[in-house]
Amino acid sequence: VGHLVKLSLHRMREPDSRRLHVTCFGQFTVRQTEGAAAIRWKTAKAEELFALLVYYQGRSRARDILIDQLWPQLDPYKAANLFQVTCTYIRSALNDLGFANIVDRELDGYRVNTALLDCDLYRFRQVMRSHLNISLPELETTTALYGGAYLEGKAYDWATGVQSELEAAFKRMQRCLAQRHLADGHIARACQALETILSVDPYDEEAMLRIIELRLQNGEFGAARKRYTTYQTLLDREYGELPPIHLRSLFDARGGQA
Repeated sequence: VGHLVKLSLHRMREPDSRRLHVTCFGQFTVRQTEGAAAIRWKTAKAEELFALLVYYQGRSRARDILIDQLWPQLDPYKAANLFQVTCTYIRSALNDLGFANIVDRELDGYRVNTALLDCDLYRFRQVMRSHLNISLPELETTTALYGGAYLEGKAYDWATGVQSELEAAFKRMQRCLAQRHLADGHIARACQALETILSVDPYDEEAMLRIIELRLQNGEFGAARKRYTTYQTLLDREYGELPPIHLRSLFDARGGQA
């Protein structure tokens, strides 16, 4: 009997040993395993609905709410039919990969079974809430997950605010990372963390100013001048403006020593 119980428990856990690999930062991809070919969704709405359910991270959402997010202007009857067809497409695609139970229906609500997902968004969110209290290696690993904007290239109305929120969180984590490196006396690593912010948002004045200050502090006058010139060019090209007075003053006072 004991052997049968152990065998039964093993079978119950077996589905959880395999997880669908979902990437939300940069290009949205869903793969059977990391490195495998990405799912080719039957329709664009099937991909969007699955991305939306992934975003809710196991929280159940009523059918009408999901329909309103994906087909806000469509006749309710037509939208409801499209929703059902789209759900069928999703289940079929996941079933083909051996993940038939990822999308659950609860009364009139729908959710994803997060135990069956390996998702960069979930790992990022977990650290995002407690980045001030985790180890430096873990913070570096988490910020490396940000391989581009959330659902980059997807014009989903519901995702616009989420993109801004996650980008802001990433920038906060990079600033924290820079502070950690400075505390350890690693100016070059701190600058690298701040440069990563500028790769996401070239107009982040706080990161720009801090890099110039640190480069000058470290005697890297040429690097400080180069960064300032790049920013100056960006502002002139995009807005026809000069850098803020406090940044110009800083460079005029110290950058000229190069």
